Amino acid sequence: MNRIIFLFVCILAFLTGCAGTSNLANTATRAPGNTSPTSGLGTKPVSMPAITYIVPIDDGLVGDFSRGLSGFKFESPDYLVNDPKFYVDRVLAKEAPDNQLLIDRNTSIIGSVYTKGSGIRYLINYTIEKGNSEYKFVFQPIKVTSYQQGLLFPVPIPKFDNDDLLRFLMGTRIEYKFEVDSEFNKESIYANFERTAKITRPKKENIPATGRISCKGKPVSFSLEIFPYRNGSKAVLSIQIPGMASSNTVDFRTMLDEAKAQLVKIVKS
Repeated sequence: MNRIIFLFVCILAFLTGCAGTSNLANTATRAPGNTSPTSGLGTKPVSMPAITYIVPIDDGLVGDFSRGLSGFKFESPDYLVNDPKFYVDRVLAKEAPDNQLLIDRNTSIIGSVYTKGSGIRYLINYTIEKGNSEYKFVFQPIKVTSYQQGLLFPVPIPKFDNDDLLRFLMGTRIEYKFEVDSEFNKESIYANFERTAKITRPKKENIPATGRISCKGKPVSFSLEIFPYRNGSKAVLSIQIPGMASSNTVDFRTMLDEAKAQLVKIVKS
């Protein structure tokens, strides 16, 4: 029976075709259904407003925002359902040459991880403007391509339209690292975090603790390490910062300021 199942999977993978692997930003799985019609295959222009990111200029930010998109952490949207029975879904955010970004919503048959699958791919132009205290990124979608792979068993094309693209881009986060000195010892600071934030301390000393706070109604994740320093301690923190979304603009400044202020207060209390 196992040999029959293995043979079936191999044949299915062959019939869906072979392609190179992709640098996948996020993956999830889903059951069949809710797919786009195959009649829409091909490339067409996109008409939708530009999306703007506003990022503060700060040495604590991880990534070089002056030269590209390396500092952004694109998040997988919550409509991807966790059901590994049939297909595996992928959302790829990949920087392309000439100041362009590719967003690829892809579906392939589970167990056929080396096939191209089917999907919707957006091509987006972007510009970077450096101000006195912030960077402004403007993303303008210009075209969308639908593709489908499969000879006898075509892989269904997932739903991914302009609204889904907007929601995906609005979920982007940035990472910020900083240090805080405290007069208190390590255990006292950990005790403060356990009282005021959801924190998990690993048993091994060389692994950072992780936790979560709330800023403007949004969950903000962080990691924490504490070391003896002079007569007190030094806390080293890394925060995953979401933006404040308003219309088609995502502003990271307010969320960064509030998250940092909350964590500094906990360390120094």
